[in-house]
Amino acid sequence: MTSMTSAWKENNIFGTLRGAQRAYNNAHQQLLYINSASNYDTVLTGPTYGQWATIDVSKTFYGVPTEIPPDANAILLSGILIISPGYAALTADLQLYIRELGDTDPAYMCAQCVANSPTNGARTNFATVVPLVNRKFEMWWNRSTYAPWPDEPRYGLIAWPVMYFRMANPDPELFVT
Repeated sequence: MTSMTSAWKENNIFGTLRGAQRAYNNAHQQLLYINSASNYDTVLTGPTYGQWATIDVSKTFYGVPTEIPPDANAILLSGILIISPGYAALTADLQLYIRELGDTDPAYMCAQCVANSPTNGARTNFATVVPLVNRKFEMWWNRSTYAPWPDEPRYGLIAWPVMYFRMANPDPELFVT
């Protein structure tokens, strides 16, 4: 395996947002947006929990085109997992898994958030490099409770691209999960 440092130095072209554009991107360029319940109901916003979903990075969750180029091999995805408490005294667990599009191997859990108090929620920031195939990747999320909020906790996830990477000949082992 080529070391990550030499592979990036020899083959990598990357792009990142600057200053005010980064702040705008965080607020408006979300690739992932999940809310397990809103307005005291059980309406789910975003991909269904417990199922793999294909995410297309050419557009945001809201359908707005992104500036990630078609030949990008990977992105740096940054975000936050959120658990808001409900009335029940239980432990709440939110998990996010990411894998390359079409991969059949088990993915790695790239983020987890746990709240173990009925009166406190929890927040967990995360960042992970996500391999792309035709500007797409797969994600899976799950939660430990399923009753409607506010009886039990509600779960949220927001994530946006921070950087993209283009490599002429990427070493497949760079993205081993």
